[in-house]
Amino acid sequence: MEVGKRTIESTTPWLLALLMVAALVTAPAEAVTPAQCNQERDQGVADCKAFFFGSSPSAGCCQFIRVGHLECACPAIDAKLASIVTVQKVTKLFTTCGRSVPHKFQCGSLYFP
Repeated sequence: MEVGKRTIESTTPWLLALLMVAALVTAPAEAVTPAQCNQERDQGVADCKAFFFGSSPSAGCCQFIRVGHLECACPAIDAKLASIVTVQKVTKLFTTCGRSVPHKFQCGSLYFP
């Protein structure tokens, strides 16, 4: 499926990292393994991908937003990703799913004022 000049398949790595940031900004601080992080990212992409292409987030996406882990996502957020996926879009996802975004929070190259 083509959206603008990018296809969903070509944006999946970016969505993966963004979804983890969105899901994990306010998550509890419990240790997770690399395998658990990978599993969470995969599930987040599956559940929330449509939101980043204009749909409302699904119930599964919002559940994901509420239970993820920060340590899985923040290291992947570099300046290039932050320029593609905006803080405003992540904030909208959080708000839509009933979560608040902490003020003055930084996750990789994303900064939430």
